[in-house]
Amino acid sequence: MFTFGASLLIEHTYGNGLLTMFDFETGIPLWEIEPFVGIFILFQVAAAFAPTKGRFVQTGSTSGPYEGAQVGGTTYDNFLAGVLKQYALIVGDKLGMTKEREMFIGRCAQAGLAASLIGEVLTSKGPLAQIQVETGVSLSEANPFVIISAFVLFLIAISEGTGKFVDE
Repeated sequence: MFTFGASLLIEHTYGNGLLTMFDFETGIPLWEIEPFVGIFILFQVAAAFAPTKGRFVQTGSTSGPYEGAQVGGTTYDNFLAGVLKQYALIVGDKLGMTKEREMFIGRCAQAGLAASLIGEVLTSKGPLAQIQVETGVSLSEANPFVIISAFVLFLIAISEGTGKFVDE
């Protein structure tokens, strides 16, 4: 998720897709892609759709390690801990964003990264250019949708959660 969010911000700012930024050839048929790119795309697809065994068991509140922070009052360890605690409380407890669902969203992000790389190989356009979002603009002029999407992907990527995987 972090990688896909970063690729969105990079493309929006510089105007080049992920492969173009690293100087790989684009706008070619799939059978002519470079081996590294092909292996990377295959790895992303395999990781996104690979079966897993076991299940995730929640062991406590999703507020997790941010117990010392109090955002409503004036006492908190640091600002980031307070923000992350509130994020975990709102998204985890109230909206139902459990760690299992976060993993599903992460798999969707991997599949999306693979699909955007395939699209860039074929069309020479990154994911934002493919949906006709203006690219190559500064962050002060950025599309709010892109900024919010990347920010949400970053927050979901760093959310620790509580619990453990249990084999069945």
